[in-house]
Amino acid sequence: MTVISEKFTVSSSGNNSITDITQKINSFIQNSSSKYALVNIFVPNEYSSVIVLDVKNNLNQDFIDYMKNLIPINWQKENISNKDIAFAYARASVLGKAITLPTKDGKVELKESQRVVIVDFNVIPSEIEIIASLNT
Repeated sequence: MTVISEKFTVSSSGNNSITDITQKINSFIQNSSSKYALVNIFVPNEYSSVIVLDVKNNLNQDFIDYMKNLIPINWQKENISNKDIAFAYARASVLGKAITLPTKDGKVELKESQRVVIVDFNVIPSEIEIIASLNT
């Protein structure tokens, strides 16, 4: 088994933004020599998550509204050092920091309306690091 890794960053506007990274992941896969593999995508940023989101019918805002209702902005927990954005950390933790997806013919194997996205719950814009690993 061979593992190829790459780090890259994306700019986020923060405040529950969704950034499509599907093309970046597909470019990473296409630069390898493998047609069939597994790609793992990890986001070490504490206020962001990586997920597969169906973008059909403009569901992005519905998804963000759901997350806001699940963990409201006034969510508080004792002994958290930065209570001002504890809700952002909690939202990102619920969604997860990594996903593993199959690849086929040099691309992530997704349905036509699915995208690999970064969801940033931070209240300020930031650069988000992404670590992609291809297991061939």
